[in-house]
Amino acid sequence: MDNMETNSVLEQLRADYNVLKERLDEQEIINDRLLQQTFRSQLKQINNRAWVSVVAGIFVIIIAPMAFHYNPAFNLSWAFVAATDLMMAVCIWFTTYWHRAVRLPDASKSSMRQFAQSVKGLKQRYQDWLKYAAAMIGAWLIWMGVELFMKSDDVVLAVFMMTGVLVGALIGGVIGLKMHFAVIRKCDEIISQIEE
Repeated sequence: MDNMETNSVLEQLRADYNVLKERLDEQEIINDRLLQQTFRSQLKQINNRAWVSVVAGIFVIIIAPMAFHYNPAFNLSWAFVAATDLMMAVCIWFTTYWHRAVRLPDASKSSMRQFAQSVKGLKQRYQDWLKYAAAMIGAWLIWMGVELFMKSDDVVLAVFMMTGVLVGALIGGVIGLKMHFAVIRKCDEIISQIEE
């Protein structure tokens, strides 16, 4: 009788364990789905910022000849226009290349680790890119200033034009930095959620 009672208790414990295990598995699946939705939303925000940058770069490539060469106020060299377009093309290429490397994970733990690594890589590339972008923009502004002052007969007009360019560069820089740091913040949010 004692043996039957023990078996009955063991059977009940096994049944309770199986029910509890099923509930935990179901809860884990729901948590994975919520994480997937969160990551999808955050990745979409990151990629939307990248697309804004790409569209702005394409706009600059298209408008650069008209704005810098054909515009009589500037009349800058074709070399400057080509360098501007090349700089934008390089920025577009790197932006799209970096963002293609980040893909949403599936439910497996190894996929989550890979996703975290790709997001960390994107963040690191964004942080490193700031140094190169600042150097390119600085060289571009210096080149523009040299050409403006060399081609202009009116120094005062050249000073006003360069002032306008610097104000535009400052405004563009503030907007670009806000987008840049927003991407880095989103990457940090994703990484902290994965590591929790």
